[in-house]
Amino acid sequence: MTRVLLLGCSVVGLWGSTWVVLRTAIAHRGLSPEGLALGRFTIASLAFAVVALWRPPPPLSREEWRRVALAGLLGTALYSLLSGWGQRTVDAGTSAVIIQSAPLWTALGAWLVLRQRVGPAVWLGMALAFAGLALIARGVATGTGGDFGDLAMLFAASLAFAGYNVLMQPVAARIGGWWPTAYAVWIGTLVLLPLTGYAIADLRQQPGAALAAWAWLGLLSTTAGYATWTALAGAMPLARAAIVLYLVPVLALLLGWAILGERPGAVGFAGIACILAGVIVAQRKAEQSP
Repeated sequence: MTRVLLLGCSVVGLWGSTWVVLRTAIAHRGLSPEGLALGRFTIASLAFAVVALWRPPPPLSREEWRRVALAGLLGTALYSLLSGWGQRTVDAGTSAVIIQSAPLWTALGAWLVLRQRVGPAVWLGMALAFAGLALIARGVATGTGGDFGDLAMLFAASLAFAGYNVLMQPVAARIGGWWPTAYAVWIGTLVLLPLTGYAIADLRQQPGAALAAWAWLGLLSTTAGYATWTALAGAMPLARAAIVLYLVPVLALLLGWAILGERPGAVGFAGIACILAGVIVAQRKAEQSP
């Protein structure tokens, strides 16, 4: 029980703080989303490579390589760029909640692509999430929630992450979640290499801030965060472990409020509540299913 509690607190702490680190680096320190993405995944790639020297990754079939390659493009390269661009004006807590809606779009993608059944509770969850996004957009319209373009970037990032989940599901079902993630990070890093100029510019202008953000995001948020989540998912039923993820955007919101002074308006809070309610409604149905 103590081990599960420590793992759960670690996952929430690592991933909840990620949004505040990203927001601070981009909006307050002036680092580029492009340089952050490349620096982050370069360090994560090296960390995964070190693990691979100790424990060689399993081989993949041609179809699995195709899935992993697309997942690396969507869930690593494109997702990191879109989420970074979105945080230029949208606060950390709202950003985390929008990304947290990804499980709903994953269920929709599984229905469209994998022909998996989607129950009424999932459709209700999607409706609540869309209502929440509409409320957040209304807050943006009043000038209290960021920029419409950046809000759209975050929603696109949640869709990209959902696509990543749909693509990776058959591969992870065969070999587990750790190595598909490593493959996707390696591929995504290669895709991001043309953005090297942004990373070099960040290093020249703010070397300390850039290296600190890269290390935190690459080693803690990506490598350690995923390793901890994998351990937690293996220590308890997956549906129960997924409930821990509800606390990630809550912590991001609290940290953004306490550290950065970012407090969404009343309409924004209502939208955040709708999105979280939608995810919880859909997840409770999944937990009750045989």
